[in-house]
This record gives sequence, C-alpha cells and structure tokens, in this order.
Amino acid sequence: MYRMLLAVMLAGALTAGASASTVQFAVGGVPVDAGEVIEVAPSDDLLVGIWVTPDQPIESYTIDMFFTGPWPQPDVVICDPPWGVFPPPWDPDLSAVIWIPSWGVYEFSGFVGGELFTGPGVVAEFYVHIPDVPASTILNMEYDFVELVGPGFYDDMPECLPLMLHVTPEPVSLGLLALGGLVALRRRMT
Repeated sequence: MYRMLLAVMLAGALTAGASASTVQFAVGGVPVDAGEVIEVAPSDDLLVGIWVTPDQPIESYTIDMFFTGPWPQPDVVICDPPWGVFPPPWDPDLSAVIWIPSWGVYEFSGFVGGELFTGPGVVAEFYVHIPDVPASTILNMEYDFVELVGPGFYDDMPECLPLMLHVTPEPVSLGLLALGGLVALRRRMT
C-alpha cells in the first residue's frame, strides 16, 4: 500500500514539474505545425521565425539550430541582415548569433528587454537563402538544443518541431536539364 502511494506521489511530482513549452518555426509570422511542408522556390529569401509557447513567463532563451538536406555551406544559408528582426520585448543589443563549427550548429540567444515574455509569439526572425537544387528536394531546419529561462525555472528540453522546406527547381532549369539529358541520350545512341 505504501509503495503504491509513494509511486503515485512520485509520478504526480514529476508530471507537475514537466514542461508543456513548445518551440517551433514560423514562416511569415505564422507557426508551422509538425509535418507541414512549406513550398519554396530556389534563390528565394525566406523570413523564418522562432515561435515560442512557454508554459511560464521567460526572460531569456538559447537555441542551437542545424540544417539537414543538400544545403550549401552554412555561411551561404543565412542572408543579410544575418538575423534580421528581434521584435519587442526582445533586446537586440543583448542577442548574439554564433556559428559553432565543431558542433555544426548556429547558436543564438536573446534576453527580455522589459517585461517577461508570456507568449505565444515570435522571439526572433531571420532570413534563410534557399539554394538552387538540381531536382525537387526537401530541406530541413531542426533544433539541436533549446533552453528557456524564467524566474525560478530552467527548461532545457521543450518540444521542438522541425521546419521542412520543399524546393522545386524553376521550369527553365527543368527544361534545360531535360534538354541536356536528351542530348546525352542522342550521343549515346549514335
């Protein structure tokens, strides 16, 4: 009996301490749900945001982000302005973005410039350059580490949702690829 009571109390305490915070990407200020694929064109600059829904008011955040798929070198991915817009109440002077080559991630952080952030909303926005691709492909942006900090709590693993971008080459590029394929096929047959 006492063991069962202890187990129920322990489970209740762990559940009460668990976080329901979520961190996900937003495109054009709208959060992107899990599994949703965004259609993009090659050579576009896409405004991507970090959307946070905290379960408690937060005063700072740190996020490590990495790119998977056939992206070019990381310094090509991020456009000018490098991390564009930090909307209120975030203080852009206290925000920093660094490339960590040993981990292969971008790390960026922000601090509240005034009142605590209660969300939900965008805490940072930046431009991502969509590379030219030879064939229709999916590019991913994912989180490696997320930390939310507020008065009296520290949350280092909220739910993280990736952003999937479907890039379709332009019709002219596809036409040139097809023409090149026909020329190669003709040479091979003769």
